[in-house]
Amino acid sequence: MASVVTTSRRAETMLPRKTGPVAVSVPATAALTWAVYVSFGDSASSAVQWVAAVVVSVLVMVAVAARSGNDGGFVCAGLAVAATTVNGMAWSGWWVAPFAVAGIATGFVLARRVPATAVGCCVLAAVCASGFAWDTIASTIAYAVILPAAAAYSYASSLPSEPSVLALGILLPIVCAMFGFSALGKRPIGEYTWEPGELPAPGSVIPAQATAIVTAVVTSLVAALVATRIHDRNARRS
Repeated sequence: MASVVTTSRRAETMLPRKTGPVAVSVPATAALTWAVYVSFGDSASSAVQWVAAVVVSVLVMVAVAARSGNDGGFVCAGLAVAATTVNGMAWSGWWVAPFAVAGIATGFVLARRVPATAVGCCVLAAVCASGFAWDTIASTIAYAVILPAAAAYSYASSLPSEPSVLALGILLPIVCAMFGFSALGKRPIGEYTWEPGELPAPGSVIPAQATAIVTAVVTSLVAALVATRIHDRNARRS
């Protein structure tokens, strides 16, 4: 009898792993986000259209996170990191990279000790809000140090077991960066646009307008709320 059970278990491990609906989330989410952006979220859109495009994209990503089971927190982390692209920063200074690396290392260490994806998402919301103080050292610290640390902490607090979720969470900031490039205030006609041949100083934050920043902050807080619900759901099931 024991040999039959052992043989059965070996056979199960040899079977190919099933790919559920989450397996198609990467191309589907990327394609839908791009379609929304091209339709009414690019630099030619109005403020209302841009915000609507972001809202639709966030709802899609929240739905994917909710359907990702135990791995949904990783998608929420990617969504919160993506929100920080609403503002930009000049990464040309030699000192920026060491600070970023130190922040990433700190984030991973903290995640091993006290993992909490929702907390990381809330910190990322504060990073987005630092765009309101774009001409101060606080915004530079937020993007050069706190952003790498909070991103690493959020991701490492909910490492997924499903490869497709891993890919989606990592790619979300790249997929959503196009909204940041066209964010209100960072367009070619924006208030903070530099003239041709004029480059911002290393560490300078390139802010979006208030509407875009508020939208990004809300997006990160939504990611934190969804991550909390997913964590509570998983805790009840365990």
